[in-house]
Amino acid sequence: MSHYTSQASADWGVASTWSPTGVPGFGDTAVISPGNTVTVSASTTVGDGSGSALDVAGILVLADDIVLSVYGDIVEEQDSQIIEGANSAIVSIQGGVVRYFLLGPAKRVFVLLPDNEAVMLSAYKDPGSTEDFKFDWSKVLTEMDSDSLATSEWEVIGSGGVTKVSDFGVSGTTTKVRLGGGYAGRVSVITNTVTLLSGQTKVRNLKLQIVQM
Repeated sequence: MSHYTSQASADWGVASTWSPTGVPGFGDTAVISPGNTVTVSASTTVGDGSGSALDVAGILVLADDIVLSVYGDIVEEQDSQIIEGANSAIVSIQGGVVRYFLLGPAKRVFVLLPDNEAVMLSAYKDPGSTEDFKFDWSKVLTEMDSDSLATSEWEVIGSGGVTKVSDFGVSGTTTKVRLGGGYAGRVSVITNTVTLLSGQTKVRNLKLQIVQM
């Protein structure tokens, strides 16, 4: 595994963009340095599934119609920016499970697959944005002998200033909420409580970090 740090504003796939010279790929980590704009012009993969795989402190630009697959955590530093092209996406994969994706400049939908009650999932939100967050409960339901979702309730906890705009309830194996607002630098915890047809209750938490993007 290699650790690459950008040293110029250039294309991701150009070796001279990075220090050491080379191109980050599967198993590697990448840092976009402050003041650098790095453009991903072709679909690629970075990270090995352990810890931080992509740290954006500068500007990361996704060209149209590409996918950046990140095996591990995505860190968006203060004053960083991710610019998404038409039909482009960042897919974050941890433990072989897609945690969230960003799709298109007009709309971000974070899809979270809760599979471990001991793990609090995390995501990021701009204070001025209104974004949808969706839990996919299919893995949990399969482990519960193919049980089904009956009801869903979302609650915002903490002083992050995040507000619940819309609660979309249950749709098949998913639950979704629309959130707005927030204060930069603050953290809110979003709790989703579902009741199954069997009468059991499951709770999952999302740590939502408010970052000016």
